[in-house]
Amino acid sequence: NQGIATEALSRVIDFSFNAMSVHRIEALHDIDNPASGQVMKKCGMIYEGILRGKVWNKTQYRNVVIYGITREDFIHSQL
Repeated sequence: NQGIATEALSRVIDFSFNAMSVHRIEALHDIDNPASGQVMKKCGMIYEGILRGKVWNKTQYRNVVIYGITREDFIHSQL
């Protein structure tokens, strides 16, 4: 809870859109880890839904939450 993950993701997003001309960024997190979703929201990413059984995690398939941000979303958030 020191803001390190938020700062890191924010810089990755900024670099991706400004230096690499990326159009869209997606991120997933385990449904049982809502703190990761909060980081994504703080960085301007938008909740897009749940992908059921998307990721194998050692002993079982897990549901994940997907967030996304487009270049247009990023530009509008900078205004």
